[in-house]
Amino acid sequence: MKAARIMRVFAQRLLARNSWSRNISYDGVPKGPVAIAMSGGVDSSVAALFLKNAGHEVFAIHMQNWDEEEEQGTHKGPGVCSSAQDLLDVKRTCRLLDIPLHEVGAHRTPRRDGEDLRLPV
Repeated sequence: MKAARIMRVFAQRLLARNSWSRNISYDGVPKGPVAIAMSGGVDSSVAALFLKNAGHEVFAIHMQNWDEEEEQGTHKGPGVCSSAQDLLDVKRTCRLLDIPLHEVGAHRTPRRDGEDLRLPV
């Protein structure tokens, strides 16, 4: 797929810079499933790609922290983050990498002190 190739080439070029090590260590990654927080950006996407290529069982978590309708009118224009676009980017990346995605909508339910978010694993 074209998008997967673009991501792979980007990662290779990023690692080819003199300031980056080509020897990535996965010693600190535990055995078993690995959760990665996916923002929709390049950093988390490339990290997921590296972990997947290293043979880890990876699953993604994407958390939407705000409701765009509530924020409507306060932050508009070029360069403004869109939670809807972020989610589309995460879904596309997870589809390309063939990793499951768990969506958490933290904006929907007010959290009480001490209450935790439980993820379906």
